[in-house]
Amino acid sequence: MTVTALSELLVAIKDVRIGILGDFCLDAYLLLDPEASEASVETGLSTRPVRTQRYALGGAGNVASNLLAMGITRLSVFGVIGNDPFGVEMRSILAAAGANTDGLLVQRESWDTHVYMKPHERQKEQHRIDFGNFNQLHVSTRRNLIGVVEAGLADLDILIVNQQVVSGLHTPALREDLRELI
Repeated sequence: MTVTALSELLVAIKDVRIGILGDFCLDAYLLLDPEASEASVETGLSTRPVRTQRYALGGAGNVASNLLAMGITRLSVFGVIGNDPFGVEMRSILAAAGANTDGLLVQRESWDTHVYMKPHERQKEQHRIDFGNFNQLHVSTRRNLIGVVEAGLADLDILIVNQQVVSGLHTPALREDLRELI
């Protein structure tokens, strides 16, 4: 591909209406400051104070972030988040970047937002803490999600399907529903 052809493609793609159905994840970076540690009143153990925290999109969220950075102006996301602060943060990041988050459904039980918490101490990553490893997609959530995707298809040129995690939304039943929809 020539530089000119690539430039023309990058301009043209900005008008493409894209949807992403997938496992939306959040990376949580915690910068720990051991110098500020104190003994916990409850346990007597040393605390692990967090000096700063930041969040970044992962999984299907990373795909969305990259497309938005390329200048895509009409991006819709379809997935499942938990009824937790991480889901609120993910929706906020996606919406602030310009994504339509109407298709990001909340499952209130048996689902945690997929989060990879990465504590760093003295510029070295510590053991990661993962959320969402035991998720179970409810039948009603799956049906609602497929319905939202089906309703949104008329407004899309492309639907990207992302599978990121083992315990995500891509159950055999969802794959069958998606196959029927396609």
